[in-house]
Amino acid sequence: MVLSWESSEASEQNGAFSVSQTLDVGSENLTITPKRLSPGLYYVRLFAEMNKEEGAINYDYGFLKVVLPDLVAKIRGVSKAVKGTGTIILDATDSYDPNEPTLKDQGIVFTWLCRREDEDFSNMESLPIDHSYGRERILGGCFGYGVGELNHTGPTVKININKMISQNTYVFMVIVQKENRSSTANHTLRVESSISFSIR
Repeated sequence: MVLSWESSEASEQNGAFSVSQTLDVGSENLTITPKRLSPGLYYVRLFAEMNKEEGAINYDYGFLKVVLPDLVAKIRGVSKAVKGTGTIILDATDSYDPNEPTLKDQGIVFTWLCRREDEDFSNMESLPIDHSYGRERILGGCFGYGVGELNHTGPTVKININKMISQNTYVFMVIVQKENRSSTANHTLRVESSISFSIR
């Protein structure tokens, strides 16, 4: 018996097949190594033929969808800071695409968001929240202008601790995007007061 493995790229919209290619001949099992097939939907067929019996043929088939791996998002930075000490840096340069790990963060778009620990990202301001844009500081969030995006799109961001309210915990989120894939990572920062005293 001769076994042949074939595949054809299929359209998810109309089910049409492209020209088939032979993946393997003679093996009962087919192993597809990473990156052998580009992302897409494939029709895979196992064709069996008895070489001594004319017309003794049969086949079975299935579909295989090949997708790219999820992006990996990471944030490095201090978890505590004292108000009045200036700025800290949050660093997402360790984020990467597992499909192209040697490129590191190249080709990745970064979006930074910030909120207080007891808030969520469901109701965000339309303007960047790290500048006033004429708004009063009464909306909560990290800088008093509400929950939302920072005005930074790079892999690192400088945070001015002096503009934040002390004795609060803040949550920073980075969204990493590449084409139609995205992933997120969170970082928690506690801002402590620079003044401490006791009463006896």
